[in-house]
Amino acid sequence: MKKFLRVIAVVMAMSLLVLTFGACGSSGGSDTSSKAEEKTGIIGSWEYETGGYTYTFNDDGTGSYAVGENKMEFTYKDNGKAVEILYTGNTDASTYEYKIDGDMLIIKDSLGNDVKYKKK
Repeated sequence: MKKFLRVIAVVMAMSLLVLTFGACGSSGGSDTSSKAEEKTGIIGSWEYETGGYTYTFNDDGTGSYAVGENKMEFTYKDNGKAVEILYTGNTDASTYEYKIDGDMLIIKDSLGNDVKYKKK
């Protein structure tokens, strides 16, 4: 039970961090290769630019957010400009606008701040 409560506390703390430090953007491009990149561009592992936090997006719509050794599982929907994340055990999903610039995933938080994650 203590482990479960600790995981819930970490999930809540990470949700707050994402909301506080997230980043945004929109993917552009009108050719078909750009559209294909938009659909698959978020798939992979992305580490916060100063380390310690890692998003992993699998191609089957599942993923995880790792903080140190703690990991929160989620499902997600990606439309190429925003990703909707539903953490396991939560009932409300969060949607984050994003863009990919080279090897950087930039997510916009609720305050309009850019949070950068580097492709691993």
